[in-house]
Amino acid sequence: MDGISVCGRIRTLTDVDQPLILMVGLISERAVEVALSVGADETLAKPLNPALIRNRTRALLTRRREMKRLGLLERALEAAPVGMTLLDARSSEYSVTHVNKAFLELTGHSSKEILGRNLRLLMGADTDLPTMTGLRDAMAEGRSSRVLLKNYRKDGEAFWNDLATAPVLDAADRLTHYVAVQHDVTSLVEAPAHKSAREIEEAVLDRTRDLESTLVSVERRRRFAETILNSMVSAILTTDAGGRITFANLAALRTLGASVADCVGRSVVELFAHNEGVAEVVAGTVPPHAEHRLDFAVTTPGGARIYLGVSIIRPPAEFREEVGLIFMFRNLAETVLDEDDPRLTELGDTRPPSGPPGAHGEAGLEELELDSEAPAAEVTPLDEDPTVRPDRTAPSEVQAARRRMLLSLRYTEPAGLVRSVVDKLKFERAGDGPFVKVSASDDVPEVLLDRQQASEALNILLTNTLDRCPDPSEVRVRVSKTETAGERGGHPTPAAQIEILYRRAIITSQDLSPEEDGDRPAYRRTDLDSAEKLIEANGGRLIRPRRDAEEQALTVLLRAAR
Repeated sequence: MDGISVCGRIRTLTDVDQPLILMVGLISERAVEVALSVGADETLAKPLNPALIRNRTRALLTRRREMKRLGLLERALEAAPVGMTLLDARSSEYSVTHVNKAFLELTGHSSKEILGRNLRLLMGADTDLPTMTGLRDAMAEGRSSRVLLKNYRKDGEAFWNDLATAPVLDAADRLTHYVAVQHDVTSLVEAPAHKSAREIEEAVLDRTRDLESTLVSVERRRRFAETILNSMVSAILTTDAGGRITFANLAALRTLGASVADCVGRSVVELFAHNEGVAEVVAGTVPPHAEHRLDFAVTTPGGARIYLGVSIIRPPAEFREEVGLIFMFRNLAETVLDEDDPRLTELGDTRPPSGPPGAHGEAGLEELELDSEAPAAEVTPLDEDPTVRPDRTAPSEVQAARRRMLLSLRYTEPAGLVRSVVDKLKFERAGDGPFVKVSASDDVPEVLLDRQQASEALNILLTNTLDRCPDPSEVRVRVSKTETAGERGGHPTPAAQIEILYRRAIITSQDLSPEEDGDRPAYRRTDLDSAEKLIEANGGRLIRPRRDAEEQALTVLLRAAR
């Protein structure tokens, strides 16, 4: 027989599984095809090379050993008494690539239903999701894991699955698969010795789910309540039993010009500049009332001086462990515009000294404070007189007059403010000749500011200008109406513009150059910085002159009072 026939006969012997090499004298594509079809593993052409024969023989024997080993492993996998699957780790779905017979018997599924799908197929209503998440996290990190899960067979019957997974690496130590072993431990888990413990564990899990659901609901209600509080116009602060702030709504932050970090955790007495009335209420040294009403001036953390109307309320007893005091307050200047406002009739009939707001200065306030030592009107306690409204304690006439005076000092006519500063400088310099000229248009709006701070800022700017000018008459101050850009792209806001004008030759641009240039004189830098801070504390802005302007000007912008 020829070699091809001998090869075919050998392949019919069931007890021979060695690889075959067929050596042919004439090699061709047809000869190779016929040789491989009758069972040859390799073909070599004559003349023969001994080194080539040794190499091909060694390679075929190595492959045969690997095939026998893989065959043994596959038979062992099929014969395993527990469910085993191979999962493709190169896919985020960890799809099943191989299953054994025990797994199919355990789950009731066929290989066609399992292959290519994820083991989530076994999940059901009572499968623990946190445990599944932990298993997936371990597989994503390439770690072995073991979990106990409640899974479901194809017919819906539940069983407890003791699931263990381990990574499978290739020759280059790259993760390619996971081997997963499933063992039915229902009889052990539901045995009498473990059943009570399992019931307790399930009860704890159910209670945990209920608690988590409740916490989510409470958080939603908290956010809802916080949204309502932040939408209110009135400023609201809450404190704990020790007087430290626990919450501040947006209106409170805007009124005080502060941030949440400036308020929360801080003593409310300190926030209100150690006001005596606030300190007494927080310390509990005053008789308890449902509501304490206070009006006082305070310098805010943002540097502005404002006048507050404050209501201090104690919450019901059942809430005092969480909330010690509730502070509701408004900037009085925002709600009471002038002494003729009808809302002031509730405060009494006493009127402050006649004249426009701010015309009496600090002297008028001092006179009013001296009068405040007169006997106050008798006030009947709220709990003894049912005709008095419980939400308001009637102030005395002296208190009403003092409150009006404090408010009137806040609203200022810019031209009058400038003229008062110029008159003061003229008196101090005792000059007989022409002095600084002041011109003002008729439509300049009133501004809301601290007169003392604004006067000090204008005094600094005019003094520095006059110190550089040999002739004071060459300095002019022009007061006019303008507009500033609205907040967040809104409509423009009316404002008062105060311009201190002078010739370029008198004061050079070097005198007013930015601080970072390093060439502005130190004394001018310090003074101008001080004036700018005072103006900004009152909601204004200082604009420096342009270097290329023939006539230069220092400009102060003050927003109109609303």
